[in-house]
Amino acid sequence: MKQKLCIICLCLLLLPVTVILCAFGWELRCKTRTYKDFERQLPAVQDAVFRIAAETENGSVHGYTAGASGAVFERHGDCYYALTALHVVDRADALHYYAVPADAPVYEKPEDMSFSAYDAQYYGALPVLRVEFADPQTDLAIVSFRYAGDLPAAGIKRDDVLNSTAIAVVSCDGTPHTPPAVTCGTVNGKRYWEFHVDDGRQDVRVFSHSAYVTYGSSGAAAFDSEMQLAGINIGGVTGLFGTFRSGVIVPAWSLRDIVRDWKNAGGAPDMAITSNEELMETVGENFLWDVVSAYVEADTEGIRASLRPIGYLAPADIEKLSEAEVHQSDEFIIAGYEENAGTLTVSFEMPAIIMAQSADNAVSLRITTYCTGTAEIPNAAAFDWNKVLGADLPLQEKLSYSHLVKNLRVCYEDTEADDLTALHWD
Repeated sequence: MKQKLCIICLCLLLLPVTVILCAFGWELRCKTRTYKDFERQLPAVQDAVFRIAAETENGSVHGYTAGASGAVFERHGDCYYALTALHVVDRADALHYYAVPADAPVYEKPEDMSFSAYDAQYYGALPVLRVEFADPQTDLAIVSFRYAGDLPAAGIKRDDVLNSTAIAVVSCDGTPHTPPAVTCGTVNGKRYWEFHVDDGRQDVRVFSHSAYVTYGSSGAAAFDSEMQLAGINIGGVTGLFGTFRSGVIVPAWSLRDIVRDWKNAGGAPDMAITSNEELMETVGENFLWDVVSAYVEADTEGIRASLRPIGYLAPADIEKLSEAEVHQSDEFIIAGYEENAGTLTVSFEMPAIIMAQSADNAVSLRITTYCTGTAEIPNAAAFDWNKVLGADLPLQEKLSYSHLVKNLRVCYEDTEADDLTALHWD
């Protein structure tokens, strides 16, 4: 009896110790987790994340808090547009917000200068943030600032964030004047859940994730393996002992929605194309991708020709194909371009999954292929691209400008097909 009692007491003593060790062990794991692929790719986009500092006033004393983040997603000349958490830039006590880019001057206070005087001098020389657009339902805001430096702009993920998507969160934590922190984890995308922002607003639909975040991670960027914005971090959840449990991101589809709403409200600046490289970066993803996809869907003869050499499909079935739809296309790559007499000739690559079938649905194929090709855009620099890119146009309206693209040629490489005919029944 005494032995059993001792065992029970020992278990009761060990239980809280085990719980504490598990909590701190999980936090340590989330802090130190790394992904090798991300380490190689992040430097190209990491500087899109910047620190946000708020200037506050208490009587005659001005204070500066530098504990939040933002992520640049678009640039026009020296004007940068960025996403952040709305609660970061709507503080009632803030006089101004400042952007502290990664290449901003180092904070080095002279010994003969007071902190208040040097802070006023240091932050006064930094770009002032302007809130361009806000969405309380998602706790997101679009901000802008002018800066003479050269910062990258991160693309927004085009498709939905899936469960177990690997991410790297780049954030400027609550320690001022330190480089951004990078932590890695995965998204729990099985379901959305409602996150309370603690400022009287309605709850926000978010995904949780396991990349470590802390004070200052509001507005931080979550990059996926393709270095696209998979979400913006707006907070985190702590456990019983104040240890980290999970972070929360507003996912990419909400980022795309707020950018669309901002542009539809007239917030998008005029597109000022200053170089062929800038033209290709913007027009390639936002226009040519859709034009090439529409071309592929109409190119049933080209699709049939790519299937004939495969060998394991019935030739008669191939010839019956009359309809095609690009079911999935994860990226559109500008492989190169050259200009001759004002005409840009563009080389592109586009992996795609195409669903093709016969008119009577007797034949149905799932085709995996790698599209490569060229297209010409005459007088590219002279066209007002705001007509196409200045707002989030419906697809059919955007495709009405397909006539701008001449001599479009597409080849289909590494083509494979799965016969789905047996899966269709009346």
